[in-house]
Amino acid sequence: MHAAVLHKFGSAPSYDQFEDPIARDGEALIRVRAASLKQIDKGMASGAHYASFRELPVVCGVDGVGTLEAGERVLYG
Repeated sequence: MHAAVLHKFGSAPSYDQFEDPIARDGEALIRVRAASLKQIDKGMASGAHYASFRELPVVCGVDGVGTLEAGERVLYG
């Protein structure tokens, strides 16, 4: 999949190829239709936010909208 991928704290994410996610028990894959990058995402990407990522690279963005496999529209975040 393609996504906004963060490779280094404090730098801008880049539009890159990223490994497809795998759903675990109790999870569902969402086909993302739209996602936003907000202030919390900027803080996490800087490495300064308490919820910042521990390992890089990561896909940026904590919420968005999409569809489930059966076509049901969902909001995630």
